[in-house]
Amino acid sequence: MEKNTNEKFSGKNVTVVSPVAKVELLAYTGHPFDIAMATARTCYSSDLVYVKDITPGQRDRIGKSIYEAGHHTPFQHPTFVFGLQNISRHVVWSFFHAHPFYNSEQQSQRYVVMDDAAVYVPPLEGEALKIYESAVQKSWEAYNKISQLLIGDNYGLMEKIGKLKGQNEKQIMTDSEKKAIENARYVLPLGAHTTMYHTISGIVLKRYVRMAATSDCPTEAKLIVDMMVEEVRKIDPDFIERIGDDAFEEKDLVEHKLYTELAGRGLTQEKMYEAI
Repeated sequence: MEKNTNEKFSGKNVTVVSPVAKVELLAYTGHPFDIAMATARTCYSSDLVYVKDITPGQRDRIGKSIYEAGHHTPFQHPTFVFGLQNISRHVVWSFFHAHPFYNSEQQSQRYVVMDDAAVYVPPLEGEALKIYESAVQKSWEAYNKISQLLIGDNYGLMEKIGKLKGQNEKQIMTDSEKKAIENARYVLPLGAHTTMYHTISGIVLKRYVRMAATSDCPTEAKLIVDMMVEEVRKIDPDFIERIGDDAFEEKDLVEHKLYTELAGRGLTQEKMYEAI
């Protein structure tokens, strides 16, 4: 599933793009909702309950009742493997890796040259958008410059190491270039795009839905989570429709309520930070 927009803007030396976010369900546990029901029934059965034993009536009764009772472990058994592309490192750090139960394998800026200035562009307008664009352009210009400047210095060190390893000049130069981009990556913005495999259980997906508005980048988090939900809906609508809590809205968050209260007192941003 893909986001249906593609933004692009140009700087003096760098063209910055925001490719469409892409979410794919690459692998999953078969019959996820019935697997959860079978595991729940097994808790109260003298024998192991199989997916084939689950009846329509049990689907109607068990799922919602155990979820609302807080018996969430059955929903950990179904597992989903997602391929996520063109998402920001910010949303990975702030949201997807802020939950305790997941497994990710992410594109490495240490080993992959960031040729394209691909970033998430938030819903900004006017002067704010110009400032954001300018900051991204300057970050990539610095990355490109540092990547070149460090090759020579790295070569001096890598040559000594390379001789001990029996490397030829071409291999030493390659290692020097790799070290240069590894060091230069620190100037890239958190909004830079990344790609990753992301594996979670069914209950974590439900928590994502519930908590998407609570991260530092709620707009992007909600966009991606909605796409993940739609991918799962395609293979098992019951798992999406029959269980789960409503998402927290911004107005429900403690931080938002506190901000609204302090703003109502006429406090400046600085005074708000002090009060918090």
